[in-house]
Amino acid sequence: MMYGKLPSYRAMFDREGVDRPSGVALVGDEDIVIKMVDDLRAAGVTDFTPSEFTPTPEERVRTRALLKSLAR
Repeated sequence: MMYGKLPSYRAMFDREGVDRPSGVALVGDEDIVIKMVDDLRAAGVTDFTPSEFTPTPEERVRTRALLKSLAR
């Protein structure tokens, strides 16, 4: 909830038309994340700087490997 109160985040959420971070998050298994990144690419996104939030170090490694594989 604190992010919605920070001016820089609030401005981004307002531009994106969302209320909270989950509105701009890519959440899901590999197939879902691949599709979401492909959708962003198809929409014309040229700069994408993800931050991973994972419950375990193993999942962090797996997520980073997936994101690296999607970089073109």
